[in-house]
Amino acid sequence: MIDEPSENHDPHAVIAGTEIPQPGDIVIDPDLAVVPEPLVGSGRASELEDATPGPLPQEALVAMKDRRHSQWGKILTGEVGDDLELIIGEGKSTVYVIGDRKHHAMISRLIGTSTSCTYVLVGRITMDQLNELVNGSLAPQHAFDAAAEIEVVGVAILPGIATANIIEVARYEDAGFIPAEYRVGHALHHFARDLEITEY
Repeated sequence: MIDEPSENHDPHAVIAGTEIPQPGDIVIDPDLAVVPEPLVGSGRASELEDATPGPLPQEALVAMKDRRHSQWGKILTGEVGDDLELIIGEGKSTVYVIGDRKHHAMISRLIGTSTSCTYVLVGRITMDQLNELVNGSLAPQHAFDAAAEIEVVGVAILPGIATANIIEVARYEDAGFIPAEYRVGHALHHFARDLEITEY
């Protein structure tokens, strides 16, 4: 028998035909080769000393969860939340962080908004590099200097559901290719039009 939708629902993976999917769920159909979009759940604050726990801006959180490596393991094991979620720095030098498996973390910063989405700079660092950020030996302004897999993504939050549209805008081989105005320490931009997509 297929379950009916419920008002108090935690998003999870749904095997096609076993129950009625609800907002935020991922439907997995074993007969299809199409990979579903990642599930975006809530995280819990980090216990690292000298780090500020969340809440993180939703757009930054969605961007990092979309780009992390660990999302499918979390979905398949039922672990929707993240192991850490924190804020480093303040004002224009703020960097947001979530965990990505045991040895890595995702970092991000908001770079600006257009009429259709919010743009987020995202990268992946090691836990050793994260500890340097937390203890102050690596300044937030240099967080992306140590990062790999650096991208700008556009995030359009969809009201009422636990996921969003993710637009891949640009990818940078290393921090030296990041436009100066997108780097940590610069003010949030208000773009008159959507950024040109260069990642294909």
